[in-house]
Amino acid sequence: MVIKVNLKRRLRNYFFTGLLIVLPLLVSVIVVWWLFSTSTNLFIRFIPPAYLESTIIRLLVRVLTLAGLVALIIFVGAVARNVIGRKIIALGEWIVVRIPIFNRVYLAVKQIGEAFIGEHKTVFRKVVLIEYPRKGLFVIGFQTAESRGEIQDKMSQTMVNVFLPTSPNPTSGMLIVVPKQDVIELDITVEEGMKMVISGGAVSPAKIERETEIEAT
Repeated sequence: MVIKVNLKRRLRNYFFTGLLIVLPLLVSVIVVWWLFSTSTNLFIRFIPPAYLESTIIRLLVRVLTLAGLVALIIFVGAVARNVIGRKIIALGEWIVVRIPIFNRVYLAVKQIGEAFIGEHKTVFRKVVLIEYPRKGLFVIGFQTAESRGEIQDKMSQTMVNVFLPTSPNPTSGMLIVVPKQDVIELDITVEEGMKMVISGGAVSPAKIERETEIEAT
């Protein structure tokens, strides 16, 4: 009886351990394949169906289409770094931002892109603790930048912008503006802080460090 209980417990532990390894890989594959299919479907429909009867040819066409898109993006990036190219892009952007509705979507996407993948990205600079929602309770947040403009002008002390993510889904949350003196900076990386949020606190920086040391040995 004891052997059966131990076997069930061991199998259950093996299952959840395997699930933690397989699930992120599976989700990653699904997301990458979706992006691959979506980006190539826009162009593959212009090819006559007679050329797409073979699965290998269809896959080859998708790969070549994706390679062409990457090359096009690289070309646009190279042009944007040229003096003349910057002027042309600036003119195009000047026209785009004057198109109602479309301009809001364009500017929002551009700002998000510059924040996360631009050369001067400022999102998630530090992991911090904020006393919230009441005194004596603390939440983990990510400092994005020091407040500027009208918000800072109307405050008598230096303010910082902090994003408070929800757990276990850090893509949602809220932005709060906090006096800099009330922000407790943590000596951990953004990746470690993100792991804490996603795991609901089950994975702590100390545990991450120990696991890293074990893997190294």
